[in-house]
Amino acid sequence: MTTAAERLEEVKECVMPVIDDLSNEVRLCFDYFENQFEHTVDEIYLSGGTALMPGITEVLAPVMEKPVHLWS
Repeated sequence: MTTAAERLEEVKECVMPVIDDLSNEVRLCFDYFENQFEHTVDEIYLSGGTALMPGITEVLAPVMEKPVHLWS
């Protein structure tokens, strides 16, 4: 029988490649915005169901190189 922690790790392993790809695309959008309009994106706010995934902010912050917060 698997524990909840083990199941969570399994889910993270499956989801992380998608999160990585998505966050790289978002970073490209931020780069375009910052270069086009000479403003920086300082923080990221997540909302919606996936934002409630345990550890998502800790995973995204280093990839995005910006603070990531939950927003309700």
